[in-house]
Amino acid sequence: MAFDCMLCKATEADIHPVRDAKDGRPIEIALCRSCGHVQLADRPDLATLQAFYGSDYRKAYRKADAPKPRHVFRAGRDASERLARLMAHVTPGARLLDIGAGGGEFVYLAGQRGLRAQGIDPSSGYLEFARENYGVEMRAIGVEALDPAERYDVITLFHVLEHLPAPREAIEAAAGHLDEGGLLYIEVPDLCAKDTTPTNLWFKAHLSYFTEETLRLIVEERFEILDSSSGRVLTMILRKRPAPQPLADLQARHAAAIDLSRRRIREKTFGEYLLNGGLLSPVASAARILREARGTRGRGAREILDALA
Repeated sequence: MAFDCMLCKATEADIHPVRDAKDGRPIEIALCRSCGHVQLADRPDLATLQAFYGSDYRKAYRKADAPKPRHVFRAGRDASERLARLMAHVTPGARLLDIGAGGGEFVYLAGQRGLRAQGIDPSSGYLEFARENYGVEMRAIGVEALDPAERYDVITLFHVLEHLPAPREAIEAAAGHLDEGGLLYIEVPDLCAKDTTPTNLWFKAHLSYFTEETLRLIVEERFEILDSSSGRVLTMILRKRPAPQPLADLQARHAAAIDLSRRRIREKTFGEYLLNGGLLSPVASAARILREARGTRGRGAREILDALA
């Protein structure tokens, strides 16, 4: 199998057999020996990806082509937390584009906070749900189909970058659609998370698996980091630089990224998971189910979000 790194275009990698967390089928992941990026070894072409995300992704991962009340509650809770961080860096009236907007919960709540928000997503079923329930502006397109003249003050990519076949190019595209000093808000799963089970890590729908080191490699040339955090997810709020800034000491940064990725693949075991809270996972799941039941009982989608807001 020919390897082509999605970050640095190198052609040599360490291959690791794993199993897809959704269907249990064998898949392979590749660790780039040049920059440390971890990715799906045999990734589909763009046309296959567009077809999958346009019609099959939500059904495969949510078992429905529109969000259920508990999904609305979860998305609304996450959106509220994200907005709490974002509003420290923006003012009402800012133009915001949510890429991969899903059911539109973040777009709706951003509008409630005074932002001029709209969303794009290739999944038409979820977009129709957002339009009908929240009255928000949504378009059924991918980032590659944006008009080159479109400009925004804020672009958000929540659990999107790991699905894209060219993440570095997606960051470049986002920079091109941001005005000077514009913000890019990214959230991706964290390969370094220690409190997630190793059986719920690898997915054929996730083309990339980021550490903080590899995510920095593709954002810091065009953006400065204003706010970041790690844990179950990696989160970064970034400000567009006036001009691209080449990364310094790139060889050392690549070496650090390679070392970290190799350690994470080796150490991602049930032992680590259990020592970092895995034994309490059933309790946390039960508490989450109760919160969702209380937060959705007798409420429509908009009412669920308004209560969270």
